[in-house]
Amino acid sequence: MASLRFPRDGGRWLFKATRPNQGEDWAEVLSAELAEAVGLPHADYQLAIWGGERGVVTPTFQPDGFDLVHGNELLQRLDPTYPQEGMRYIRTPKHTLRAVSGALESTQAGLPTGWTRPRGIVRAAEVFAGYLLLDTWIGNTDRHHENWAVLLNRFDAAVHLAPTFDHAASLGSHETDEARDRRLTTRDKVSSVEAYVRRPKARSGPLPQLC
Repeated sequence: MASLRFPRDGGRWLFKATRPNQGEDWAEVLSAELAEAVGLPHADYQLAIWGGERGVVTPTFQPDGFDLVHGNELLQRLDPTYPQEGMRYIRTPKHTLRAVSGALESTQAGLPTGWTRPRGIVRAAEVFAGYLLLDTWIGNTDRHHENWAVLLNRFDAAVHLAPTFDHAASLGSHETDEARDRRLTTRDKVSSVEAYVRRPKARSGPLPQLC
């Protein structure tokens, strides 16, 4: 997926191109709206065309003076045996909910910057659990270890969980219009929407290791 950083309205924005015959652009926009509806911190997305390509633009959620540290980078710093970065390790069985929660706790990660927390939410791990619930709701199959991150303050080394981002693989965006219509109207339980959302397609560790 092509991307390009460029200034827009005086700020830093990222353009993400949508692959041909995919619905990744509208999936990003709708997923962000749903995250907003339930009060989760999230990256903002707008539909866009750049250089003749469909896609989305999103303003940076990385404040000045902060570094973005992706999940795999954080886990590698805390566990020398964690696999090094690279797409072939995206499904590593060491990427578990326990490992993520432990990393956020050990770094004393704070809540996302600029986010007003709801009553009862005090830990970054609780917000991350909200991200996973959002994934379940929107059918996001791509919460791998480079699709979540923390923000590291260069001044005082404070760590904050980043907003949820990159939901392009949600809401059946990789299905064709014909396939989506068929699932909505079929009487075949194997091809139904219910069967689709129950597929074990999440890009993370095996389910037993997530518990």
